[in-house]
Amino acid sequence: GESWEEGVKSAVSDIVGECREELGKKAHSSGCTVTVAFMDRGSGPAESEKADTDAASPTRPMRLRTAYLGDSIAVHATRAKRPGGKGGQWDVTVLTDIHRPDRLDEEARILAAGGSVLPANAGCAGSPPRLLTPDYGLAMSRSFGDFHCASYGLSHEPEIGPCRELDQDLDHMILICSDGVWDVIPPPQAVAFVGKFRPEEAQLAVDRLVAKAQLRWQEVDTVVDDITAILVWPSLEEAKETVEVA
Repeated sequence: GESWEEGVKSAVSDIVGECREELGKKAHSSGCTVTVAFMDRGSGPAESEKADTDAASPTRPMRLRTAYLGDSIAVHATRAKRPGGKGGQWDVTVLTDIHRPDRLDEEARILAAGGSVLPANAGCAGSPPRLLTPDYGLAMSRSFGDFHCASYGLSHEPEIGPCRELDQDLDHMILICSDGVWDVIPPPQAVAFVGKFRPEEAQLAVDRLVAKAQLRWQEVDTVVDDITAILVWPSLEEAKETVEVA
């Protein structure tokens, strides 16, 4: 059967096609990022990456897989469990890699397609690298939409992140945000901030994180970048009980 990676790429390709047909000019010079996070019970340790067609089992570990386009970032944080529900310091792993036009493999594709790349800081100090077309400059090398850049090397194919096995003896947190958060709050700081809240307060935690990011933008600029954040506290014990009851 179709692997998870193939399925995600095929699904995104289908949606991109529908977007091109239904939105037309609206998506010509507009686009967004895409981040997919998928949890399921794997067929064994994440490192083995056995066939996706194996039946899920409560004895198999829960795993986290990601796919992404653009400059949003997904992080996975873990910490040791402690009595009373309060854990220790979070260990933060970034699961996705920003699709910048000057990343060597991305730049090679852009140049091969006839596009060009404006280096970082070329426009002004602190400016990101950009994929250049005759009419636009895009700060990403992959996105959903932005069809005006497609003939100059922009890709709509998602990249697959590392597969992570979720240890049931640890607390886990998944935080996915757009660059409006990450440009002003680094991942360890963002995780530490939302980690002060209880799992059942996830919505409150992410609301406060968004407000904090907005304030930081306002302190340094007259423009606030797009700010989107999703926070998930997976409960592996509940997942196991659910499978056993079924």
